[in-house]
Amino acid sequence: MSDMEFENDINDLEQSSTTETEKTEQPPQKKEEEAGTLVGALYEGVSIIVSSIMIIALLFTFAFRLVGVVGSSMNDTLHDGDWVLVTPYYTEPKYGDIVIGTKETAAEKSLIKRVIAVAGDEVIVDEHDDVTVNGVALKEDAYTLKNGERHGNLTYPVTVPDGCVMMMGDNRCGSWDSRFSEIGFQEYDYLLGKVQFRLSKDFNVYRTFQQENGKSADPMPDIQKETVQWFPGHMAKTRRKIKESLSLVDGVTELRDARIPLSSTNPELNELIGGKPKIILLNKADLADDAATERWIAYYRSLGVTALAVDCRSGKGLSSYRRTVAQVLQDKIRSNEEKGMTGKALRLMVVGIPNTGKSSFINRMAGNGKAKVEDRAGVTRHNQWYVLGGGIELLDTPGVLWPKFDDPEVGYKLAFTGGIKDQILDIEELSVRLLEILRRDYPDRLKERYKVTDSIDLPAWELLQAIGRKRGMLIAGGEVDTLRAATMLFDELRAGKLGRISFETPEDAQ
Repeated sequence: MSDMEFENDINDLEQSSTTETEKTEQPPQKKEEEAGTLVGALYEGVSIIVSSIMIIALLFTFAFRLVGVVGSSMNDTLHDGDWVLVTPYYTEPKYGDIVIGTKETAAEKSLIKRVIAVAGDEVIVDEHDDVTVNGVALKEDAYTLKNGERHGNLTYPVTVPDGCVMMMGDNRCGSWDSRFSEIGFQEYDYLLGKVQFRLSKDFNVYRTFQQENGKSADPMPDIQKETVQWFPGHMAKTRRKIKESLSLVDGVTELRDARIPLSSTNPELNELIGGKPKIILLNKADLADDAATERWIAYYRSLGVTALAVDCRSGKGLSSYRRTVAQVLQDKIRSNEEKGMTGKALRLMVVGIPNTGKSSFINRMAGNGKAKVEDRAGVTRHNQWYVLGGGIELLDTPGVLWPKFDDPEVGYKLAFTGGIKDQILDIEELSVRLLEILRRDYPDRLKERYKVTDSIDLPAWELLQAIGRKRGMLIAGGEVDTLRAATMLFDELRAGKLGRISFETPEDAQ
């Protein structure tokens, strides 16, 4: 090989080496750009993960959370190992809700139970473990397991305190719940939330708290088919208390709902009070048919009983109450004068079934707001004397005086006027019965309010659908949301938007 050839080979080698070096070595600026891109990608990925975690945390805090079921106290509704989807409460819990209670109790763990009663409700569990709430026996056979024996150590009746619920497991013979003093009532603040869905162990979601027809299970007896039950043991206690207190008063003031004067009384009351003079206050007269109310007043007058049409919330009609007391108790006033006790206070016991307005009457007359008022049965729980001035004192009824449901029609009418909780009734079926009555007695009110002149003669269920359709209450597929329509119907009835309506007349008393 010549020197020239060797030199050329060396030059070729150097050029080759230079080219390979250029290929493998990167400028410093380009390296920094690639590193920045990698860091940016990592940062973006971490941000997405953190954001996702925050969103999930917010959802589980404010929207829902999953809770595992441990034990058999909710069999056969829920089983050990099931998971449930729980949503927080933004309103007060209702009867029938399945809830998670987190209050520290002797159970030393959170409890999953069904709400049986809410604040102000009076509850009785009899010797067969059957439950009565506010005088209505709950029909729970569809979802409870019982062995016919009472469990727990509470003494009944009990009243659920303000801001609390009473909870029981559906497996009544295997549940540690509010029937035991060690567990007690659960405050609203300790309720984690309401169970909405059940998930099986493999997380297949399915609803458990609705029937196939889309209506929630109804523990209340169907008042269109059965007579609403009445608890005689409870009434016996109230009857005894009233008799014991009668010696303290000169007369009795009874409140009734002016729309249903017959159904809103206890038929044993006259026997209970004996010969004590009585004044009947037909309360909520502003919602009742004026003509019907006047006929009721005349009817009671024919029986020797004084009745007044009043509205205890506004005070309308109550201005004549003191004067009426003096007239009805004039014999007592004369007797007091003959005994040298001129000016002695006249004392009257105030009686009435729940939701007839006892507390509103006392508050309006006494003006001190001591009696608590709510549109809920059985809220007034403590016996007190109220001084009205002008020589009149009132004694609140000892105990709670419930109606006696001998006739299912009584149940209907109490439900129409709000005397029975909507939560424990099938409001759609009830609305059918209501429409039948309104169509018979007040057809023009329905035509005018809901523009259903062409539909007024349809079967009541179809009339309800027609009303819902007129109000635009439609769901998927163009079907009428009959539950919403029924709820609206009752809301407007009770608000007086259908005009003044009475469901009973003196002829019904014959």
